[in-house]
Amino acid sequence: MPIVYEMGQTGAQDVELMDRDQHFAEFDTLLDLVRAGKGQVVFLEGAPVVGRTALLWSLGHRATAAGFEFLSATCSPQERTLSMGVVSQLLPVSEQLPGDDTAAQAAVTALLTRAAATPLLIGVDDLRHADAESVRCLLQLSRRVGGARIMVVLTDTQQPVDELVRLPYAHRMAVGPLSPGGIHRLVERGFDTTTANRLTPVIDALSGGNPLLVQSLLEDDLDRDGPTVQRYGRAFVSCLRRSGAAALQVAHGLAALPDDAAPEDAAEVADIDEEAARQALATINASGLLQAGRFRHPAARLAVLADLPAARRQELHRRSARLAQARGAAADQVGRLLVAAGGDPESSWAPEVLREAAEYALVDGDPEYAADCLRLAVLSPQADQPAVRVRLAEALWHCRPATTAPLWPELISDAEHGRLDARQVPVVIRGLLWHGRAGEADRLLELLRGRDERPDELADVEAWLGLAYPMLTRRLAGSNDRRHVTATLDTDPWLGAAANMSDLFARCRFPDAIAAARQVLRNVHISRASLWAAESTALALAVLIYTDDCDAAEEWCRQYLAASARHPTPTMRALVLSALAEALLRRGDLSGAVAQATAALAALPASAWGVAVAQPLATLVQAHTRAGDYEEAARHLAQALPDTALRTRYGLHYLHARGEYHLATGQHHAALADFLGCGELVRGWGLDNPGIVPWRTSAAAAWLSLGNADQARSMILDQLGRPGIEGTRARGASLRLLAAASTPGRQLQLLTEALEIFEARGDRLEQARVLYDLSRAHQQPDQRQRARLLLRRAMHVADLCGARPLYQEVRAGARDVGDVPDVPASSDRIESLTGSERRVAALAVMGYTNREIAAKLYISPSTVEQHLTRVYRKLDVKRRRDLPTGL
Repeated sequence: MPIVYEMGQTGAQDVELMDRDQHFAEFDTLLDLVRAGKGQVVFLEGAPVVGRTALLWSLGHRATAAGFEFLSATCSPQERTLSMGVVSQLLPVSEQLPGDDTAAQAAVTALLTRAAATPLLIGVDDLRHADAESVRCLLQLSRRVGGARIMVVLTDTQQPVDELVRLPYAHRMAVGPLSPGGIHRLVERGFDTTTANRLTPVIDALSGGNPLLVQSLLEDDLDRDGPTVQRYGRAFVSCLRRSGAAALQVAHGLAALPDDAAPEDAAEVADIDEEAARQALATINASGLLQAGRFRHPAARLAVLADLPAARRQELHRRSARLAQARGAAADQVGRLLVAAGGDPESSWAPEVLREAAEYALVDGDPEYAADCLRLAVLSPQADQPAVRVRLAEALWHCRPATTAPLWPELISDAEHGRLDARQVPVVIRGLLWHGRAGEADRLLELLRGRDERPDELADVEAWLGLAYPMLTRRLAGSNDRRHVTATLDTDPWLGAAANMSDLFARCRFPDAIAAARQVLRNVHISRASLWAAESTALALAVLIYTDDCDAAEEWCRQYLAASARHPTPTMRALVLSALAEALLRRGDLSGAVAQATAALAALPASAWGVAVAQPLATLVQAHTRAGDYEEAARHLAQALPDTALRTRYGLHYLHARGEYHLATGQHHAALADFLGCGELVRGWGLDNPGIVPWRTSAAAAWLSLGNADQARSMILDQLGRPGIEGTRARGASLRLLAAASTPGRQLQLLTEALEIFEARGDRLEQARVLYDLSRAHQQPDQRQRARLLLRRAMHVADLCGARPLYQEVRAGARDVGDVPDVPASSDRIESLTGSERRVAALAVMGYTNREIAAKLYISPSTVEQHLTRVYRKLDVKRRRDLPTGL
């Protein structure tokens, strides 16, 4: 039974018989000659699995339909020793052959006698496997069919017998792969012409016209997402098996070789005779399975390798690695072969090659492969195992940080026993801190401090800790005058960069810290081999965010995410997403912050985050709290944190976010405790900067909620007196709260300055809060119009941010001053506005005055008035307050 395709029309035999019209025409001509008593001998020549057998059977059916009797035999290697085994398949059981040397003559006579009554078509498939006696009989018969009504059709991959080829009635028919035209006609049976035009080149390229591969590709879901080649690999191996043992061995050798290796190397890798390999390679090429000795699709290579037992597969890869190394191949290529082989304990060069391959992989952004190389290298007694273990920990941090756990006991022991140098110990310290093992990290840090070697390296570590993990830092004497020594050849420059940023930020030299952060982000590439490159990048983003340069942080994060889309390193991608979420939160984009923080947590499993998980969780808690999704915020607060997380910089954000949740849900004392706890931490660390967490203004808000305006004012004034506060979001928030705790006469000035700060910093949520407070400060009878405009603007901005509690509060305030809800305008009317009119109307809706609109759009106030007049007429409204905020 033929295999039926999923498209429901074409069977396997139909595929094999496509493109055979010329063969059928020639065969029909020969049938006429045989019917007239002029016997013929036909050789169907061609590579295996191109359809010779199917063609033979089809010729038999055509002959039967033309009045011939079709006698067939199939030769098998297992029956090669069976005397006259093939001939016995051709003769009926009733015609017994003698058991002596006259058997061949008797068989020939019997066949000639039958042909006198009915013309015969004798088909023998795979002649090379026939027993010797049957071959002699077929030769004798072929020499006598010239005057008989007999056609003999033989199939084989070998050259035909010379004696028969010289017969005047002998014919050779070449059977090859399908042509592109034949494939196209076949595809058209199941698809429309457009789809067939698109699929035909794909199928032709992947199959080489081999009928079985064409069939497998048609059964695969090629039309959905390109070639899935699920069945293709299985069909490929099946074709190889039918092509003979030598072909299968050669394919095994090829699959173990690199893509750019010479196909002739397959003989050496597979350990077979070169001439046999050459012939087998030619056969496979001729059948369309390979293209110039190379696989047409990776699925074919994978299927061939999967066909091998694991031990044999590893041995072939090991031989391939040795061959590549002997010929001077690149370390990356040899390394991949060694990884596939599971290593090569007998080769002294293997550990160093694996280490070199790992370095290239880390530079190229492939930490998974780097880790595979280093795992094998560390097993070799010839390798510098402590140094390899450190590098393995770095590689695993980039892709799967949770899997570094088994390495730490040995690495701690290596550090304590002096097997790691002063440059490697900080890597171990950083890894331990990431996983919350602060006690062990502190022990190694003390060990490093007790060494006399590399004082500059220690100074860099201390400075880096000052911002990254301030609970372990120890301020060095004279650190305020710290100057970095020029890096030596064995000093990691990225640790120096991280130390420099941390030191500048800790000493409140914010312009210098921003410049250093921007310099790092311009120069660093996240997939670089150094773990400190990733660390300095994360700190650079933190510095930009803490200094209110959230626009720059967001821009760089998006650039990295776009550039790393093809080769992402999971851990760094997660950290960048977390930083992006924090930047968006500080700009009032609540939905964006939630989306990016959620993506960050999805990029790594929870166990891989270590103490850093507190950062995206804090962003989610704050974003959901400000959006009024208190249940969702509580769900994130319920997630377990590592024990030491709350004593880290990441935990500081979490503690502040929890306090904000408590404040929003009426738990004022709990909120105050969290905010004051933040203050206790940062003061203890010597890192009391409101750019990290504005704990004083948050505590002041909690005091105001508790009705203690004096304590609130004291906290705010303390905050306003801190260095570096000018122009920051922290000053804006302090001014807004100070206005709430001040007399009405001072409120307008304080709130106006606060609004200018938040507009400059791009914080829309705080803008909405200040606008609402300003509207309430303008509620004297002669300022009601201004109050309404400010309310509408506050309501619109709060709605843009998705801050539902604030939006509802502002909307309630709008009702109190007699403002009306939005009057929707028909879409037709809005569409009638020109671009200029819509820009003017949008700013008017947000509460800007005509003069302010003119300044923003660089037009005159009279032009603004003209635009608004036309807008009123087109939307059928009478005044600014009636404009729909949807504009």
